[in-house]
Amino acid sequence: MNWRMILVLGMLLAAAGCDGDRPDDAAGNAKAAEEASDPAYGESRGYGEDRVSGTADGMNEPTSPFGSPDTEGPEKGKGPVCLDGSDHFTELTLAETDDGFELKSADAESPFVMQTLLLPNRDGENKVVQIVRRLSEGEVTLYRKDAVVFDFADRNVPACQGYPLFEAYVDDVYNVDSVAEAYGFLDADRLLYVAAVGDDPATKIHSYRVQTINIRTGAIEVLFNDIPGAPTDDFFAKGWLTADRGTLVLNTYHTGMLWTFDLVKREVRKSERSFPHFWPVFNTVPSPDGELFWYTASSDRKYRLYTLDGELLAELPHAGDYEDYPPLRWSPDGRYAARSYMREHRGEHDADSIVTHDLVPQGIQFVDRRGKIQRTVETSPGSGEYLELAAWIDGGAEALIHVFKWESVESSPDESTIRTIRYERLRLDTGERIALEVVDNPMEGQNVVYVPPLQNGPLYRIDTENHRIYREPLVGVAWPNVTDAKWAWYAIDEERGNSVLFRLDPERGVVAQRLEVPPRWPDAIVDQWFVSGSSYIRIIP
Repeated sequence: MNWRMILVLGMLLAAAGCDGDRPDDAAGNAKAAEEASDPAYGESRGYGEDRVSGTADGMNEPTSPFGSPDTEGPEKGKGPVCLDGSDHFTELTLAETDDGFELKSADAESPFVMQTLLLPNRDGENKVVQIVRRLSEGEVTLYRKDAVVFDFADRNVPACQGYPLFEAYVDDVYNVDSVAEAYGFLDADRLLYVAAVGDDPATKIHSYRVQTINIRTGAIEVLFNDIPGAPTDDFFAKGWLTADRGTLVLNTYHTGMLWTFDLVKREVRKSERSFPHFWPVFNTVPSPDGELFWYTASSDRKYRLYTLDGELLAELPHAGDYEDYPPLRWSPDGRYAARSYMREHRGEHDADSIVTHDLVPQGIQFVDRRGKIQRTVETSPGSGEYLELAAWIDGGAEALIHVFKWESVESSPDESTIRTIRYERLRLDTGERIALEVVDNPMEGQNVVYVPPLQNGPLYRIDTENHRIYREPLVGVAWPNVTDAKWAWYAIDEERGNSVLFRLDPERGVVAQRLEVPPRWPDAIVDQWFVSGSSYIRIIP
């Protein structure tokens, strides 16, 4: 496995969807929507107040610069109209292409798709929501976002319906981009998002409010009229919604202001502590349930673990001059976080020549939810060996450890490759380490488990009885936005000009599928449709 290839792939994924040269979500913007566990969420938790219309009547109404609507509908052969062109809207239509459809608008060749989210599954629906941004720029910028819902039940033509989210006059587009986005579904119908508010083109003064939109009716509900004390001259780090859908967390980038919005009690608390970030990274690392977060930037070179209430649970020393990013990685079940480090901090032990802030680890510490160190694994001094956390097994009960040497390529001294020494299963409860034999042929059977990589790399097959491991030959990435899958792994096969998808189907187990689509990264894979930005491509069976 070529280390440079993996790192470059990581850079490409981190850059996908970025607008400008400021930090973006290193994990990409594809995020799986969890199935709602409480169908009566809205009724039981007090979401009945402060409703506004989902039509243009309930929005700010500046004079639209987007042109006059085409009252006669889209041109023949362009496909369904997503927004009807009334009020302040320019039509969004689906234009047919050779392999599917493309989202178009009258004022832009391709509207900019900011986010793609899977709807919570209800009765076998195959739907996604895309957050579409459009700008009218000049002396003043009118910024607007719409939610477009796509239904892929029809194999031939997707159905679409668009709803307005907000429009506002703004001074800095990036600042608005960083916070005015969707944060997840509160139930099967309602999407939580932050809206920008500003209807004065002269001042360009805007504020923010927290809202929901019913993606089946377009009805908008205001949960919080503003973010108290939020500066509009700063942008935001990545916020998050807790897994129980009860709390939204927002955090400004430079000033480090942090708010927790209690969506049940309708209360907002501004933290007395500040959590600033420093170019070019985000320094908060939330747990999978969103209830805890590591903060990794401090003047005294310590990592700190906090609750959402601001309680300090633990401190760990920094790893050294060079740090992995993010410095701590949570297990999927949130039981542990892993920290990679080096004993020596310079020279051949860091990968700074390839990617800033990357490193070649010599040790890994595993800490629990209280910040207590549970396990430590290290290479032997003088061995020339390094190690990495390749994957989590069984949600986080075990860690897959890759021990390797970093060697120069004889034919090309400027390049380096990884030579695998061994793989090990580390049982985090007992500390037992089980060596795995690397084999060249795929394995099948009841004892074989499929393990997606931690970040980007090969898909692993592990024979738990005979202690063997097989690596799929392509480098890919775990991909959350796939319907009918507990998890999925996706890779582009440049040689064959298509893609490969492995998905863990709840009923059929692991299913491998070669997708006859142009080799590109998806935002979602929905039944027989491949969604990539504003393109919707039929998957050839």
